[in-house]
Amino acid sequence: MATARSKRLVDWVKKNRNITALAADIGLSESGLRRLLIADTIPTRRHLQFVQQGFPESLLPKAVDIKPGKKTIIPQRENSQPAQATA
Repeated sequence: MATARSKRLVDWVKKNRNITALAADIGLSESGLRRLLIADTIPTRRHLQFVQQGFPESLLPKAVDIKPGKKTIIPQRENSQPAQATA
């Protein structure tokens, strides 16, 4: 589902840049470029590349470096109160 920001960004790209040339400049496929542009967050190095290519920062996804790999899930206890010691 595209957000209003991603729709505005796609419109900006269509008016101001050639998507094929831009993808080649950044070193991505066209589909990889589109995936990054509509994501909620992108790696900081990609964000910097887009800014250097003239993209308005307000239209870009948030720059966040997320550690790759499986995310650790910490199980929640049913009762959030710590166990009471009995005498």
